[in-house]
Amino acid sequence: MTSDPPPPENPTHECEEVLAGLADLWDALEEGDTETALEMGYELCRDHPESGNAHLGLAAVLYEVGAVQPCLDSVERAGELGVNDPPLQRWYLAACAHYLWDFERAREILDEILRDHADFGEAWYLLAQVCEMQGDEIGARRGFETAFRCEPDRFPRPHRIDDEALDKAIHAARDALPEAYQEVLDHAALILDDLPREELAEPETEDGVPLPPDILGLFVGPNPLESSVFDPGEETPKIYLFRRNLERVCPNAEVLVEEIRTTIWHELAHALGFDEEQVADLGLE
Repeated sequence: MTSDPPPPENPTHECEEVLAGLADLWDALEEGDTETALEMGYELCRDHPESGNAHLGLAAVLYEVGAVQPCLDSVERAGELGVNDPPLQRWYLAACAHYLWDFERAREILDEILRDHADFGEAWYLLAQVCEMQGDEIGARRGFETAFRCEPDRFPRPHRIDDEALDKAIHAARDALPEAYQEVLDHAALILDDLPREELAEPETEDGVPLPPDILGLFVGPNPLESSVFDPGEETPKIYLFRRNLERVCPNAEVLVEEIRTTIWHELAHALGFDEEQVADLGLE
């Protein structure tokens, strides 16, 4: 998921109860306690339904947990009520549009933000990702570079890796698998793409929300253990790795190699039918 912006400045026209609740919510979110943060967000909106800042805080947590449609509803409500940090509210609108593959809308919002807030690093960074998905390499490089200049510690430049090094990293990750898992991987195709395609991210869940465009990897197809090598018409299980997304989240070659290993193992676990909560139990992380 896109790097989240920091909490907004303390509102100047907000009651003390909302102020304190928002501070606690952001603390919980920064500590990774999304369950507590979500409870706080819903409680704030229930107790202060006319506070746009409360709805914006809830939107931030919903975005963090991948509940993009409820996030969009909350951030739109925040805009209707008014917030003390309009650029942040608009950033979440753009982030939701990006998540939902509406890159034209996301870019339109980000361009509007940056016309008046040229030092907003999060907006430049998200704009770079939108440009990548639109095939605008010049815009992407400009966005990443400007975000880095705004906040180098938060937005390091993507670490580009050449084909030879990437091939070695993939083979090293495969060789690090337990032998039983290597045999399973032999029944799947490992595919390296620069970026995901929208058809791969088509929603399979009831909420109709697609997979986000910044995913690192993806498993598609039947369980490799259940697929038959004797049925030529059967779909081949595939594990996709998305090069640009991997490069973007890794500040150096060492981290990139480790992230490739983790992503392959993670998607292999999904290939075997394990959900997110069961992946850690396999020892593949």
